[in-house]
Amino acid sequence: MAYPQFNQLGHPGKYAIAVTVTSGDLILTGSNYGVSAVIRGTGVSGSINLSNGGTIDIEDLDAGIIHDLSPESVTGIGGGNLYLLKRF
Repeated sequence: MAYPQFNQLGHPGKYAIAVTVTSGDLILTGSNYGVSAVIRGTGVSGSINLSNGGTIDIEDLDAGIIHDLSPESVTGIGGGNLYLLKRF
């Protein structure tokens, strides 16, 4: 929940919400809509399905780096944390 100052002045950073996925699948529509970047934690595996087609194997992404993407869903997550970042 945002503090009153953030509500009044806005969020100064590029991303304002983080969601951590540790296992399974997550469809990024409805209340999960708006993810625009991911950070791969060490050891995590699975797939990122992009909003206009195509799939990226999470193990092909460098860990600890912000990757600007437009994911529609993440599937088969396991072995670590995948951080999904939303813009406000």
